[in-house]
Amino acid sequence: MTERRYVVAGLLQNRQDAIRIIEVLKRRAYDEEQISIVARDEEDREEVAEKTGAEDALASLEENATKKGLGLGLSSGMLTGGFAGLLAELAAFTLPGVGPVIAAGPLLSTLTGAAVGAGAGGLIGGLIGYGVPKEDARHYEQLIQSGHVLVVVETNTEAESNSVLKRFSGHQAKDAHIYEKKST
Repeated sequence: MTERRYVVAGLLQNRQDAIRIIEVLKRRAYDEEQISIVARDEEDREEVAEKTGAEDALASLEENATKKGLGLGLSSGMLTGGFAGLLAELAAFTLPGVGPVIAAGPLLSTLTGAAVGAGAGGLIGGLIGYGVPKEDARHYEQLIQSGHVLVVVETNTEAESNSVLKRFSGHQAKDAHIYEKKST
């Protein structure tokens, strides 16, 4: 029997709102292996890093990309600790269709692959690969471009997904939905 997995995705108005929902999710036993974020890379990245306790720790992803000759354009930071301090790794790079972004969590490897692979579909392709319908993925991309922050949470059951969706609603997440995650 195949195990069903889900993702819950929603847009937060700004980084402070995203940080708040991530803190709530972490208190509810979700960890950085389940939570992803994608946001425009604005000049206040250092402010977010400071408020969330991030440390500069370039390390493995950039080194690995360099070894492969990928030139992801990772900023001089890769940040650890969570939406830096909240999530394990936070990387800054340019994503086709969106421009400069910061991203963290399990979706990060999908997006850095999209940043490198021609025709990989950028953010839209990464989200479709997660089970998000193309129309919703386009919508999320447009709102990220306008400054919203996308938070994506992986869950194991429909009940868990509904619980996360309820938390998103309680934090005024926009366009929050549950999707069945595609097998990887």
